[in-house]
Amino acid sequence: MARFSLSLAFVLFIVGCGLKPQPQSSTSAHLLLKTPIIRMADFAFIKQHSHYTHLLILSSGRVVLDMRLGEDVCLNGPCYKRSQFNQRFFGRTHYPTLLDDIIEAKPIYNGKGRIQTDDGFTQSIQKDKSQIKYQVSNSTVRFEDKDQNIKIVIKFQKE
Repeated sequence: MARFSLSLAFVLFIVGCGLKPQPQSSTSAHLLLKTPIIRMADFAFIKQHSHYTHLLILSSGRVVLDMRLGEDVCLNGPCYKRSQFNQRFFGRTHYPTLLDDIIEAKPIYNGKGRIQTDDGFTQSIQKDKSQIKYQVSNSTVRFEDKDQNIKIVIKFQKE
């Protein structure tokens, strides 16, 4: 009986490890976050899953920020509605998936003010008496809201 229990425990362990959701893509980057609630710059992994994005920031090999962008945004455990998260993270309301678009290097605000460059694009957007500057190139994403003192810079690692 003990042998059967041990075998069953081993099989469950192996199967449990195999059921872990695998990302569709994984990217490493150097990430700078300067917002009202987070100030850090370090190495990051950005993992795209089918229904969410998982952002891990490491410092000296330890996870210092674990963010999951799905239906809600989970930040080191607690989850927030997108509108509530945007208000805290950006200091104002934006459309719900703004941070996703920045992390995925997509145009923001439906491409408003988009100017194509040789290796990407730039956008300059006036929002609530504040000027937002957004630049995307082959290897770098830069978002700045000077009025709210927010800066997000992602420098993707070349593979």
